[in-house]
Amino acid sequence: MIHVMLCDDIKSIRDFFEKTIRTQEDMEVVYAASSGKEAVDYLAGTEELPDIILMDIQMEDEKAGITATRQIHERYPKIKILMLTIHENDDLLIEAYLAGAVDYIVKDVSPEIICSTLRNAYENENFIGTIIREKTREKLDKDKMMEAGMVFVINKMSKLTNSEWRILQQLYEGKKRKEIAKTEFLSEETVKLHIRHILRKLEFSSSREMTEFLKKSKLLEYYNGE
Repeated sequence: MIHVMLCDDIKSIRDFFEKTIRTQEDMEVVYAASSGKEAVDYLAGTEELPDIILMDIQMEDEKAGITATRQIHERYPKIKILMLTIHENDDLLIEAYLAGAVDYIVKDVSPEIICSTLRNAYENENFIGTIIREKTREKLDKDKMMEAGMVFVINKMSKLTNSEWRILQQLYEGKKRKEIAKTEFLSEETVKLHIRHILRKLEFSSSREMTEFLKKSKLLEYYNGE
């Protein structure tokens, strides 16, 4: 049985997806949230986690679904998150992918496509939707960098914690450990440990090598929507 959680601020959309899923013998809706915060709070209070979350991108704010996706992916990495969207906005989809989403569904597609997408995500352990992967590559491969290297780093970046993301962005801006420690209210030794974890996760040998790669690929600019 595929356990699905819905998250959308419009009741009629929640009802449509819930009705679609309930017609399938191998699926059930375990919860329907109306905001990203509600989804995060629900998961924190339950022991029966869903297999898949259908997450709207824009709810209480423009990127509420992406924020919730990052928080959920960090705490529950085994849950597969599929974004719900009205328009195929490449920048938002890439940002959602970097936050931990594995695919997306356009809200007006047929029930058949909805159900087949859910099954594909559930049945494939390392599933990443073909279209979202293609959009990411097209957007980020402007410097003709090797696709394998770029996709590898993107996947690794989705594993960073919120603290590691903030430190990575400050390293990218050229800040030293002492400056980062002051900004983050941490000791320099703790910042050094965080940097070591970041390098290990992204598989770079030094901060300089990592920042040079990120500047050349412009990956953080795309992520931040610049």
